Amino acid sequence: MESNYTTLFSNQSPNSFSSFSIVNDNVMGGMSQAILASDKVNNLVFNGSISTLNNGGFASFRSQFGSIDVTDYNSINFKVKGDGKRYLFRLKTRISDDHSYVYYFNTTNNWQIVSIPFDKLFPRYRGIKLRMPNYLGEELAEIGILIGNERDESFSLKLKEIWLT
Repeated sequence: MESNYTTLFSNQSPNSFSSFSIVNDNVMGGMSQAILASDKVNNLVFNGSISTLNNGGFASFRSQFGSIDVTDYNSINFKVKGDGKRYLFRLKTRISDDHSYVYYFNTTNNWQIVSIPFDKLFPRYRGIKLRMPNYLGEELAEIGILIGNERDESFSLKLKEIWLT
């Protein structure tokens, strides 16, 4: 297979991250808070605080877009700078799907590249791993990142670029 590389989002493109929006546990009564912003070099900055009050405990951001054929690729990658905490990368094949395909990753206080082979993304719905095949790498309609480590904590994550290979 020829090596393919397609940038989905980048700090090098003005407004590249403008399609991202926050989804917190307040959709179910929780009290976590998060903001999305840009830093001086257009990196996406996601920070806030997680609260486990009222059965809450997560904050996330996502971008939904028209379905993309990803059969010519075998991984999704991103450059991120974190806070030493664990996050969950999520994607959907169709926006209407209830489940997401997910992959946990740990961050450091330095810039790092996270590369996720498609077949390592497993199906999950509301915290429950589903009895379905892992992501087949055919269609992509939504991507996002979530933090929810079952404790009250602050968080901060910077995102520079997301690409397919």
